[in-house]
Amino acid sequence: MHPLPIDNAVVDECRALAADIAGAVQRFIDAHTTVSIERTVLRAYGIDGADADGVPLVNTCVDRCLAAGGAGHGIAWWLGRALARGAASPQEAAEALAYGGDLDDGVVDR
Repeated sequence: MHPLPIDNAVVDECRALAADIAGAVQRFIDAHTTVSIERTVLRAYGIDGADADGVPLVNTCVDRCLAAGGAGHGIAWWLGRALARGAASPQEAAEALAYGGDLDDGVVDR
């Protein structure tokens, strides 16, 4: 069998271009999916409802945790922490996260 006449410089250039494209796509994903996924996690726990302005509870809960620097833990961690601190249900925990006291290292003061 004869080897294929492949120019390694062209292959290297194609790999570099692909890495640039993939990097741009990954940056877009990183900037947009965290919030969507975290809201979906809350919905999977059965969290529902909205405030008086019609803003969904899952939005307020995730936005508040993100603003407090809690993205690294994930919303399920925050929810579990609120349950461990005394919330009677996931719904009550989400409400405490969204509308409760200060968020400090994942601890929700109620």
